[in-house]
Amino acid sequence: MRKMLKLLIALVILYFIIQQLFYLFSKGHTVEYIVKSGNTAINVKEILSAKKESTDGYYIELNFDDKVIPFKVYKKYNKRKHMVTDVDLFYGDAYICAKISIKNKTNETDMKCTRNGVVYYYNAIKGYDAKLDGLVSASNYDSTKYVNDEFVSTKDNIEYFPNNYIDNQNIALATYKGTYLFGKNVTGGARYVQLFEKDQYSKTLETLVDNYYVVANYNDVHEFLGFYAINLATGDKREIKGADAISFNSYIQGSVDGKMYLIDIDNKVQYSVEPKRRGIEFVGNTNTGAQIYTKDGWVTKNMNEVVNSRETFSMEEIVPIDVNGYEKAKMVDANLYYLFRKNGSVYNAYIVYAEDNNYTKNYAFTTTDINRINYIGGNVYYIYDDEIRIFTAEGVNKKIVKYNEIKYNTNLNFYAY
Repeated sequence: MRKMLKLLIALVILYFIIQQLFYLFSKGHTVEYIVKSGNTAINVKEILSAKKESTDGYYIELNFDDKVIPFKVYKKYNKRKHMVTDVDLFYGDAYICAKISIKNKTNETDMKCTRNGVVYYYNAIKGYDAKLDGLVSASNYDSTKYVNDEFVSTKDNIEYFPNNYIDNQNIALATYKGTYLFGKNVTGGARYVQLFEKDQYSKTLETLVDNYYVVANYNDVHEFLGFYAINLATGDKREIKGADAISFNSYIQGSVDGKMYLIDIDNKVQYSVEPKRRGIEFVGNTNTGAQIYTKDGWVTKNMNEVVNSRETFSMEEIVPIDVNGYEKAKMVDANLYYLFRKNGSVYNAYIVYAEDNNYTKNYAFTTTDINRINYIGGNVYYIYDDEIRIFTAEGVNKKIVKYNEIKYNTNLNFYAY
């Protein structure tokens, strides 16, 4: 009898070990369950994505009253199931809103509201529905996390909002003679790194390579021998020198595996630049051809054809939804798309989740420039007039930097890491 008991205990322990290993190595799950809000039964679809990508986390979809409200939370919570414990519904005159509690945490994401098939974060429509605002103000909803903090500091003639910084993310704003760094990890919250002796109003040879801002040495005139690189995580500045002079009549093709690739048009030579190891390497010319990176891997192409077409690396996946009526569509990863629709002089940005079979449009933010946008996981850094702002998947929408030149000089770029 004692042996049987020991065997039973061992089997139970083994079962739990196997269960833990299954959860540890699984890439996700899909479950559906019911959560009651008053007399309303809400069907919850919960999909966990755990593929070791920057946008891993939970997709949560609420279905009730013929309404669909999707949420996305970029946390994995040890891959647990049945994460939604409570849902509070608010019925206004124009909007219907839902606030979810995830394992008794009520502030993991801003509440979302639906109207005419479009979903909005509450803070984006606050003030447009008096009845709704009254119901929300009488509840335990706390908007502190999502409201812009107006405390401002100044670095030279640039304003920045340190209380709105995102943990472990920094911004590099490339100005005329150098680069400003902003972030919680930056000394004093803001730092300037001078690179050039004279103002450079247009720098076509600059990009982000992993956590490095890389720019050609514009102190030279017609051709240059190297690049400057700034580590956005540490602020470290380094110079990268090569053996050959490169014409400023060049263009950047893209970045792959920590290397930036460019084509010297005048000399028809391809180079790679690796900021981490401070190296510039010859890649190809008219004899060997140019190396082109695609979503299917590397291919060799005729150098003359590459130069004539100014071919860049094509790694964009096709957005598998109808994008008619939108100015731009961006696939951030396999589970997240951004659509931009022109609205007068601005562009409204909408999120679409791949897990959502209805492809519900979730209004995110409004921008004045759809070309200068940085995506980091579930976060988006964008421009509105003379400001760089941050939008997160939780519904945070705040100012980070305010600089007048951003509005009037579209050649001024910024990068986030």
